[in-house]
Amino acid sequence: MLAFEVATRRRELGIRAALGAGIPRLLRMVLWRAVMVVATGVGIGLLASGLAARAVAPLLFTVSPWDPAVYAGVAITLLAVAVLAGIFPAWKATRVDPKEALQAE
Repeated sequence: MLAFEVATRRRELGIRAALGAGIPRLLRMVLWRAVMVVATGVGIGLLASGLAARAVAPLLFTVSPWDPAVYAGVAITLLAVAVLAGIFPAWKATRVDPKEALQAE
């Protein structure tokens, strides 16, 4: 999804680069988008799992259904995976040639 978004925003990223946005700024912009999408999903998932904890409790043997370490571990892991998955599209966004982006259309 993020790679598709970078591809569709290629012209915008090129214009930003032409106006002086450096590589770190473009990387932050693309990675921030990936983290925000996943953070929204993690938040919704934490709420849903908190609500479903009572129904799942009989299936758990060694862990409490409200164990904060498990919730934190899952959230941190998902956010780390989002950053790792966003590195290649973010790197690709920094390779947009401003001249080509401005000449498009």
